[in-house]
Amino acid sequence: MDGGQGAPTFGAGRFEVRGTLGAGGAGVVYRVFDRVLGREVALKHLRQASGRDLLRFKREFRSLADITHPNLVAFHELHELAGDWFLTMELVEGVSWLDWVRPTRGTGGPRRTRQDIAASPVSAARLRGALIQLVDGLIALHAAGQLHRDLKPSNVVVSPQGRLALLDFGLVATLAELDPERLAVGTPVYMSPEQASDRPLGEASDWYGVGCMLFEALTGRRPFEGEPEQVMTRKQAEQPPSPAALVPGVPPDLARLAMALLAPSATARPDGRAILAMLGAVPSARTRLITQSQPPTVLLDRTAELAALRRALDDAAHGGVSVVVSGPRGAGKSTLLRRFLRDVMDRVVVLEGRCFEREVLPFKLIDGVVDSLTGALVGRAAADLPALAPPDAAALGRLFPVARRIAPVAERASQAVPDLAPDPDVDRLRGLAVVRALIRGLARLWPVIVVVDDVHWGDAPSCELLAELIHTPAAGLLVIIAHEPALDVGVLARLCTGGRAAEIRAVVVPARPVLVPDRLA
Repeated sequence: MDGGQGAPTFGAGRFEVRGTLGAGGAGVVYRVFDRVLGREVALKHLRQASGRDLLRFKREFRSLADITHPNLVAFHELHELAGDWFLTMELVEGVSWLDWVRPTRGTGGPRRTRQDIAASPVSAARLRGALIQLVDGLIALHAAGQLHRDLKPSNVVVSPQGRLALLDFGLVATLAELDPERLAVGTPVYMSPEQASDRPLGEASDWYGVGCMLFEALTGRRPFEGEPEQVMTRKQAEQPPSPAALVPGVPPDLARLAMALLAPSATARPDGRAILAMLGAVPSARTRLITQSQPPTVLLDRTAELAALRRALDDAAHGGVSVVVSGPRGAGKSTLLRRFLRDVMDRVVVLEGRCFEREVLPFKLIDGVVDSLTGALVGRAAADLPALAPPDAAALGRLFPVARRIAPVAERASQAVPDLAPDPDVDRLRGLAVVRALIRGLARLWPVIVVVDDVHWGDAPSCELLAELIHTPAAGLLVIIAHEPALDVGVLARLCTGGRAAEIRAVVVPARPVLVPDRLA
């Protein structure tokens, strides 16, 4: 994608690179001018990425694609072209958390020394305002079912006008996510005790990170210093000394809040609303709107629809079944699917995907399904899947690089001898055949549900594999696709017609449902 010795080019010239904002081991963030939007944006380019890096990259975009909040950076589009991946997002210019709350007369930014940070007094007024915004943004993130998992000063930027924005969602994870590659991920000095010991995480883990940032803002030092392993061990049972004992004159209420957030036990830490109350604030109108759109104790009265999905799963054991879930926007299609999957996920393998309107990549209809498939295979012993690495596994790794997370696929890909004149169409067919074989291989061992939401945003080329799963049903496989008829431009017809005879059932979700208490929530 690099244009010779000059600046790299992206999007066939749509994005004009105007500078570099930052760089890391796997990627570079550029300042670019988006000729379609008519303004500057930030463009994050993933380079030399492993399958796991790519999974995190896509998750970063997809986790925030539907959330609009002033304290969370806004994401625009996700692109893939000839193996290069990049995403665009709002350009937020300003300084980091520490440079804002402990301003210096010298040089700020990444080159700022620990001595300079400690010598610069905290601005209590700036700290309170920024802290309220940070907490408000995190409440909204949690209400959307996401954890950040990597809270630290460098992932927070504050504009000259005082607007705070939380950045870098590369480690974001859903609250219900099970990671088969469970590793302590994050930055050791800011991660929670449960994160450091690779235990299940909840919202309290992010609040511990806020506590670390508050402690550093008040004292100029991190709660625990030393080698990473030593830090991760100490925070399991220790609390640092109170900021009030280290620095005379710090606001007593902020010192108490920092200590409450740094409790070794997750259950002892205050939640977001309690933190705001301690700061004399309440959730913003935007956060309340996001919270109200995710009601945790209310379920749509969909008894008949749930029963139809359960019957489909039972019947799929004998020969495969497909279900089309349709309804207008806001009717509760996604909520229905989440409830159904929650009820059965302990006895099935769920391969879940979703189409996003603002993704520009091949196979967008099944990209998320393949991500789920690789996660399912990584979490299972290779001996359970005799066909785990079929002869064309290298083609799978080329077509869907995330699949390189699967050790046998990565091994086959590294051993593959590329053709002198590779045929992209042949390679595509080989890769899709491997996906199909792996899904059906799983279905022979466990019940499998393939779910794709918002299929109306799918594109014609990516319909091929999903249509074949629908029209050549396999015992143990249930395929569910959900769409909004008003937005469909022919994708559903491509999926449901033109193939061999198949049983395709319809579940219609009408608008204006009755709400009833969810006693199982």
